[in-house]
Amino acid sequence: EEARALVDALGAVRSAFKDEDIVVLGDTNCVQQVEPALETFTRAGLRDLNAKNEQTHWRGGAMDRILVSEGQPEFSSARFSVASDRFLEAKRWTPEDFKRSLSDHYLVFATITVADDDD
Repeated sequence: EEARALVDALGAVRSAFKDEDIVVLGDTNCVQQVEPALETFTRAGLRDLNAKNEQTHWRGGAMDRILVSEGQPEFSSARFSVASDRFLEAKRWTPEDFKRSLSDHYLVFATITVADDDD
């Protein structure tokens, strides 16, 4: 239901900003690629940058997603990353340490091309 409501609102966002460059990100609670919400986003023209289901939660699971507009040049080479292993290793923390000190979700980020807007 939440995914459908968000997708229904995207038309107004595109219209208001006169732009097709859409980024949706957050804790979707979708741990597998075949979840109904992700299918709704895909049908709406969004591409899940965490399609490999990289672990984003300290106990496992790929709940955090960054979705971008499919077919937009700015996002064609976009990459998804999770700051988990290197962060934990640098601090000499276990996942439990991370959860206790910061959050139950790791930091996720996307690398995208910054370019002149095409639309």
